[in-house]
Amino acid sequence: ALPVMASRLYGKLDDVCEVLIPGDDSKEAMQQCHDDYRALAFNGVATAEERARLWDAAQRLCDRGASAVILGGTDLNVVFDGSEPVPVIDSAEALESAAPAILALHANVSNMETKAVFEELKVVVKPLRAVAGASKIASLLEKAGKEFKRKKPKMKKAMKNFDKAVALLEEEVAWRGTAKRDLLQPLKNFEVFMRAHIGLRQQERLGDDDVDAISGCLARHRDISLKF
Repeated sequence: ALPVMASRLYGKLDDVCEVLIPGDDSKEAMQQCHDDYRALAFNGVATAEERARLWDAAQRLCDRGASAVILGGTDLNVVFDGSEPVPVIDSAEALESAAPAILALHANVSNMETKAVFEELKVVVKPLRAVAGASKIASLLEKAGKEFKRKKPKMKKAMKNFDKAVALLEEEVAWRGTAKRDLLQPLKNFEVFMRAHIGLRQQERLGDDDVDAISGCLARHRDISLKF
């Protein structure tokens, strides 16, 4: 929400990580993110335009140097549902487990019939569909598979897509592995810390630990020490 982003609340924890926000690039961008977030939170769904703008906001964070994007509200799960074009850290293991079969097939293409390559591609693509943020890799492999399926496949075209898929796969495995090692636990710690504090006004009552930290006495005290 706009007040939270404007206050830079997410960047106030020491020794966690430097935090960027979607509105750092312009006031208009911050307002747009706020408006889109409120709309999807109210409606429970996102329009294609809202989804595209929020994806773009996440990508701009990555372009500006963010190593990871953490969702500041569970409502955003409506938009970031695994189809988003940004990497997802905690899917590193799933992608790593899918990689060996793809790499082995890629290395063995020259020794196989094209129809057999097509059949194997169908098998190795399937696990990728369950890996968040891996849709582009799966799409490239499927394009390669369609070419291998032809009676007279254009091998250069097929291998071009296969090569692109493998290059992207290796890049994603390396990135997610590094991010998991260096960033995932600090981000989880951050989420646990913020869990009880984001949306305080929506809670039925404040937690005992929160009361002392955020509430103060507003009474006008008088010095009555000389009244006795």
